[in-house]
Amino acid sequence: MKYGMMGLGIIGIWMLIWRLFKTRGGQPMTKDQWMQNQAEAQVAEELATSNIQSLDFSAFSESMQRQAKEIDLAMSIAKIQAAFDTGILTSEELAIAYLKEIEKTQEYHAVLALNPDVLKEARLYDQARANGIHLGDLHGIPILLKDNIGTKSPLQTTAGADVLKTAVRDEDAILVQQLKAEGAIILGKTNLSEWANFMSQPSINGFSTLGGYTRNAHGDFDVSGSSSGSASGMALHLASAALGSETAGSIISPSSQNGVVGFKPAWGRVSTEGVVPIAGSLDVVGPITGCVQDAALVYSGMQGGFDARGLKWSKDALKGKRVGFVTDHMLEEDIREGTDAITDQLRLDLESAGAEVVEISIDQEAVALDILPVLFNEMKSGINAYLGSLGEGAPVKTLSEIIAYNQEDLKNRAPYGQVLLEQSDEAETTEADDQALIKKNRTLTREALGKALQGVDVIVSLGTELTTVYAMAGTPALTIPAGRRETGEPIGATFLMRENDTADLFLYGYAYEQNRK
Repeated sequence: MKYGMMGLGIIGIWMLIWRLFKTRGGQPMTKDQWMQNQAEAQVAEELATSNIQSLDFSAFSESMQRQAKEIDLAMSIAKIQAAFDTGILTSEELAIAYLKEIEKTQEYHAVLALNPDVLKEARLYDQARANGIHLGDLHGIPILLKDNIGTKSPLQTTAGADVLKTAVRDEDAILVQQLKAEGAIILGKTNLSEWANFMSQPSINGFSTLGGYTRNAHGDFDVSGSSSGSASGMALHLASAALGSETAGSIISPSSQNGVVGFKPAWGRVSTEGVVPIAGSLDVVGPITGCVQDAALVYSGMQGGFDARGLKWSKDALKGKRVGFVTDHMLEEDIREGTDAITDQLRLDLESAGAEVVEISIDQEAVALDILPVLFNEMKSGINAYLGSLGEGAPVKTLSEIIAYNQEDLKNRAPYGQVLLEQSDEAETTEADDQALIKKNRTLTREALGKALQGVDVIVSLGTELTTVYAMAGTPALTIPAGRRETGEPIGATFLMRENDTADLFLYGYAYEQNRK
C-alpha cells in the first residue's frame, strides 16, 4: 500500500486529496483524467456561490479612463526600474496599466480584491524617487499577494472563505512589512484554493467561495492550486510579481501549470507570522514571477538573509555541472500523455546549457511518504492561533466555529464540503507525537535528497513530481517553464538542492532559462 501512494502523494496537497478520494470509494483514475476533471469543473463554473466578491475599480476609474499610454506589462523588474530611472515610466502609470489589465481579464477570477489606495501609494513612491530617495530594488513595484497573506485595512485577508470576509488585521504580516520597506506596492489580493486547498475532498483547484473558479491563463487546463490566482495572474501580466504560499506543492504546481517561474524557499527562511496556516512545520511563502531574476529580487526583499544583488548571473552557470535527472519514481497511471517528448526536450536544453545530464533515483520511501497526518495534526492549533492573533477583529475564535458557520449554509459557504477541516478539528495527536513525526519525516527526506545529490550538482524533475521530498525536507525548489504539451498546456522543470544552496539554485535556473529552446 505504501507504494500505491507513490505517484499520488507527490503532486501537492490536491493530489493528496485525490488519494483520500480514491480510498473512500471513488473510481480509480489516471492523473490525466484527474486533471481533465479539474479543468472541466473550473471552466463550467457550476457552483458559483452567492458570496462571490466583485472587484471595485471605483477608486481609480477616472485615472484608468484617462491613461492611454501603452506599457509592456511583461517587462522584468530590472527593466521597469530602468524605465523609472529614465523617466519613461512612473509607478502610478504602471499600476494603472495593471488595473486596466485586471479589469479586462476578470473572467479568469485571478484577482480577489484590489487595494483602493494603490494609486495614492504609487504617487508617493514617484515623489520619493523624484527627491532622490530609493528604498530598494522593489521601489514602486506593484505586487499581488495570495489572500492568505495578512494585510491590514483597507485590504482584508480571507483565505477565500466567507467566514473571514469581515476579519480585520491591525498590521501587515512581517513579510509584507519587509516588502514595503523595500518599496513594494501592494496592488491587491489573488484568488486561491480556499483554505489553501485543505478544506474538502474532492476539491476543485483554484475555487473559493469568495472568488469563484480561477482559470488557467493558457486555456481550458487545470489551473492547479492553491496559489492559483497568483500563478494565473502572473501569466496574464496582472502585476510585476506575485506571492504564493506552499505547504506541499502550492507554489510549484500552479506555477508549472501556468507557465511562470515559482520559487519555494527553504522552510523557516521567510517569516510566516500573519499568514493563514495549514502546518507550521511545512508552510512557506515565496514569489511567483515572469523570470528567475525577478524571483530572486522579490525573495531578497521578503527577508534579510539573502541578497540577490550579490549574484553573478551567467547563462554559462550550468557549464560543466552534473544534473541529476530523476527516474523510476512514478507509477504508470501517473505518467501523463506526452511526457516523454517534454522530458527529451528538457534534457536537450540542459545539455545545450553545457550540463552533463545523468539519471538518478530517489529513495522510494521518501517519495512515497504520507504527509497528511502532519497536516491534520497542525491545522487546528495553527488556525486557532491565527484567529487569536486578530483579537477583536476575529469574526470567530476557533476552527470549530468556522465549521459551524459553514454548516449553516453549506451551499454558499462550503459547496464541496469541509471534511478536511472537520478531520483536522477532530485530530488529537499530542505536540510531542507531532514533533516526533516531523523529525522522522524530515530526517528521512533530507537523507534521501542528500544521497541523490551525491555526484551531481542539482536535481531536476518535471512539475511537482518530487513535492513530498522537498516539502518534508524543508529544502528550496525552483520551477521554470520547460515547454508545453501538444494541447498547449504548460509544464515546468523543477530544480532542487540542499537547504543552504539557494544562490546556486537561482543561478542554475537562470542558465537553464537563458538556454531553453
